[in-house]
Amino acid sequence: MAELPTVADVARAILDASKSFNPRPGTSIPMLAVFLKLSERGFVSDELNAGFASMQADGLIEPSGNPRFFRLTEAGFAAM
Repeated sequence: MAELPTVADVARAILDASKSFNPRPGTSIPMLAVFLKLSERGFVSDELNAGFASMQADGLIEPSGNPRFFRLTEAGFAAM
């Protein structure tokens, strides 16, 4: 039986998927593009939403002012 990914696993996958945008701290990253990349790898929206929420609580990402994007913080960039 396959194990479900932990929130930490999902957060790591989000950071890894975000790398394709060659981000820097403060860069806005399209949330839908990250969702699509990870849904192709088998992640479901509940897992991704929990991952994004955890990353925001941990200060790795922040809202961009546009709900379709998120911003990578200095801490998030360092975690990549």
